[in-house]
Amino acid sequence: MNENGGFTLVELLVVLLISSVVLALLGTLITFNVKSFNNSRDMMDIQYESQMAMNQLSEIFSEATYIEAMVISDGITETAYNLNDLDSLIDKCNIISVLVHCDVLESGTYLDKVNNISYDKNENKIFNEIDGESYELARNVNYIWIRPVNGSMSSANLFEINLELENNGKTINLIQQVKMRNKER
Repeated sequence: MNENGGFTLVELLVVLLISSVVLALLGTLITFNVKSFNNSRDMMDIQYESQMAMNQLSEIFSEATYIEAMVISDGITETAYNLNDLDSLIDKCNIISVLVHCDVLESGTYLDKVNNISYDKNENKIFNEIDGESYELARNVNYIWIRPVNGSMSSANLFEINLELENNGKTINLIQQVKMRNKER
């Protein structure tokens, strides 16, 4: 301080420099925390969505009585396959559908309900259509793979579901084996 009770120019510059450094550190800290929060939120969102989709798929397959052929479309034609050799076909198709039959008890009678689970590569979504109503199981889907574990599609009662979702650069891959409890013999 000078004799007039004021601050010198050097003192003001030092205070300004120290304040700038402190504000820059605080800004960096806040920016880092916001990015970390957003990354965590994105990861939680994709984990939640993938787990919800896997739970719904597992429930459909565990209640299934039998599974029909998979229908694959390239956008122009549809072809039914028995799901035994689909590795080379997956990359060539736009829409994949699996018809899963379940017996549902209504008014004392078992009715055959067909779940048409379809994956549309163009929209990156999985849908389930039942009784003419379609609803979305998952979005941001990179791929879904359903394969029989113990036999062919028609004879297996154990299936492996592989599901990969991606959102904002965050990817999660879930693999689950599901046993058909109501498999017709």
